[in-house]
Parts: sequence; structure tokens; C-alpha cells
Amino acid sequence: MDKRVVLFSTFFIILLVINSYIYRFIFKELIFTNIPVTWLDITNIMTILIYLIAIIPLTAFLSEKIVKSYLKEPR
Repeated sequence: MDKRVVLFSTFFIILLVINSYIYRFIFKELIFTNIPVTWLDITNIMTILIYLIAIIPLTAFLSEKIVKSYLKEPR
């Protein structure tokens, strides 16, 4: 395997776990405690959509930037 692919996969998994915990904390502690019960279904759907549309691509973008800066760095 290429070094770049291994680094990207490693950073992607690590950052995805970190971003998921942060995302879960934000939604569980700050948003779900402040919404009425009738809005829970809509909020659950929005939570999943935001995760798929924003968090996963953001994690991939950050992983790619980290890999590029790591490989560009002179040794």
C-alpha cells in the first residue's frame, strides 16, 4: 500500500472518532436537552443528515490536509 493511503486512512479514522464524540456531546448536551418532545423525530433526522453531509466530509478534508503537510515536511 502507498504511504499516503495508509496515513490518510489512519488520520481519517482517528479524526472521525474525535469529531464524532464532539458532535455527540454538542447534540446530546446542548440541543436534545432544550427541545420539546414533539421535535425529537425531526431533530434525529437532522442530526443524521448533518453528520453525513458535514462531519464525514470535514473529517476527510482535515485528514487530507494533515497528510499533505506531513509528507511535505522535510526530514
